[in-house]
Amino acid sequence: MKKAFAIGVLFVTGLSLVGIKTQAQGTIYISNLDRQTTGSLSVGADARLATWFRTGTAPSGYVLDSIQLAMDAPSGNPTGLRVMLWDFQRGESMADLTGLDPLSNGVFAYGTEGFMLSPSTVYWFVVTAATPLSVGAFQWEHAATGNDTIGIDNWRQGAAYQTSLDGIEWDRTAHAGNLKFAVSATVVPEPSSLALVLCGGALWLAAQGRRTESVL
Repeated sequence: MKKAFAIGVLFVTGLSLVGIKTQAQGTIYISNLDRQTTGSLSVGADARLATWFRTGTAPSGYVLDSIQLAMDAPSGNPTGLRVMLWDFQRGESMADLTGLDPLSNGVFAYGTEGFMLSPSTVYWFVVTAATPLSVGAFQWEHAATGNDTIGIDNWRQGAAYQTSLDGIEWDRTAHAGNLKFAVSATVVPEPSSLALVLCGGALWLAAQGRRTESVL
């Protein structure tokens, strides 16, 4: 009986973890990728761009899966596009997102493993490169100036951005414009809901074990 119950708990826990893992691609909570492109802004080691999004209201927050950028074909030979969640108070990266250099026009995804996003919180992210503009520039598309974009679960996407030559001093003037991006995330289950699933599944498997023992 005890053995069946323990196996049941482990089995249901495993199923729960697999269930969360299979959502790794997440839900696109905010996006302006469908807006008409009106141009692009150059990105390089000496031409950094920052913009922001605000998370929704899920009580336990979200796991960030990816930030997707709409990029035009680069000019010259830039390398090492870098996307970072950024802490302006400390002037440093909170998390680096990995992905491919955008060597053609299209939408490119940059992700990280297990970064937790708090609910109803503004997050800035910075896009830069390993090479300066004298070598070449990645081109981040933007759309016509407009209002902030509201997404699923009250996520919000900013309609302004900041610029920097070095990542230390930032031009905090309100540069109006919708840099084109989307954010994909996975909602974190509330502890009470997860506990109910685990307990219910464990009890069901324990009952199955008792039936098996009675037959034997």
